Amino acid sequence: MVLKGLPDSFKPFSIHITQSDEKITFTEFKTKLRSYESTEKFSAACSEEDSVMKVKARDGWNMKLTCFNCGQKGHKAVECTSATSEHREQRQWCHLCKSSTHKDVNCRRRKRDNVKRVVDEEDHTFAFKVGQVDAVLVSGVKEKGLMVDTGATSHIIRDITQFTDFDKSFEPHKHILELADGEKTSGIALRKGTAKVRLRDNKGRVVETMLMGALYVPSFPQDIFSVKAAMSQGATVIFKEGAGMVVDWEQETGLLMTSGDVRVIRIWDTEREMKVQDIPTGADSCVTSLSCDPQRSLVAAGLGDGSVRVYDRRMGPNECRVMTYREHGAWVVKAHLQKEPEGHIISVSVNGDVRFFDPRMPESINILQTVKGLTALDIHPQANLFACGSMNQFIAVYNSNGDVISNIKYYDGFMGQRIGAISCLAFHPYWPHLAVGSNDYYMSIYSAEKRLR
Repeated sequence: MVLKGLPDSFKPFSIHITQSDEKITFTEFKTKLRSYESTEKFSAACSEEDSVMKVKARDGWNMKLTCFNCGQKGHKAVECTSATSEHREQRQWCHLCKSSTHKDVNCRRRKRDNVKRVVDEEDHTFAFKVGQVDAVLVSGVKEKGLMVDTGATSHIIRDITQFTDFDKSFEPHKHILELADGEKTSGIALRKGTAKVRLRDNKGRVVETMLMGALYVPSFPQDIFSVKAAMSQGATVIFKEGAGMVVDWEQETGLLMTSGDVRVIRIWDTEREMKVQDIPTGADSCVTSLSCDPQRSLVAAGLGDGSVRVYDRRMGPNECRVMTYREHGAWVVKAHLQKEPEGHIISVSVNGDVRFFDPRMPESINILQTVKGLTALDIHPQANLFACGSMNQFIAVYNSNGDVISNIKYYDGFMGQRIGAISCLAFHPYWPHLAVGSNDYYMSIYSAEKRLR
């Protein structure tokens, strides 16, 4: 009876009392009723009197507004009722450059920023012009441009304004700079830091590139781009002015396979000194590697576009290409066809991916990942070994399972071995000997057998 006589504002209290399983006395009921009533009065007072978060509008404030459509006061342009829909469509405003001459979608600044962001985020490919450089530069003559040097270990910049920051821990008097003629000097590299240069990529766009760990040498006659320093930062450097002459020799038949920067593989009979066959490659890229098998009359070719192609020289020119593999994404350094009845094709690209192909299968049967920046590979004809050489003065010997058998590296110090950037590798046909050629005009021979003294 008491609950039914309460006002509607006490309805939450009535529901709570009726739904509760707790048994209360009439004294406890009055206590809870008074508590609820006090809470309701406090809430009502706060809602009416609390003005901390409230903003009272000033009378007549909207009369100071001017409509940009009709020119009258008292309302905004978006609230204007006199403006026609045609006039609304003609109104233009760009929020990017704060201009009323165009809209956001047509803003040149927006398009320029989008293009710049895309260019900054994507990977770039740069092409350097190959030219002859004199061994001795004329004293006092400053050469323009950036010279690519495979032997230099650091970038060299002559203009201090190209540096964005410097290494404060660098001490010029302790840094020794060794020149190409072997002369060592200290104190000519004044500072070290990050330099910003402008390069044009293969699409013709000028891109600002950061050279990490560059040396500031104002007395040097030429700015230097170090291949080794770039590769240490994850860059891949490929020298492909052209594949030049690529050959493979068949000892059993006396045939010489030749190709290169052409679109055919030419086969010569060395005994009769005449051409016997031309095999069209069917590609627009140069041939970088050749390997043949006289037992199966097959020729495997690696190309600059990353493809590996297999030809059967017993077939006609239009039918001789029997298989094309396009799994490599970069320049094929070596494609080797094993001279066995069921021999596989082993190929490697500059990205370091070694792939094994069965000429009867359309895809690779095994993939091994080695170091990037490879420049040479050779497979032992008898042992289950292959060796990879890198521009980063590094040689690794693997078995067919991808296990590292041996590492040959560059070591500093008085007694440390020094090897240059690897240019070619060759295994002995029978013994476990490996011949290595480098860009510093040296050739080294390594063996698995200990030399007797």
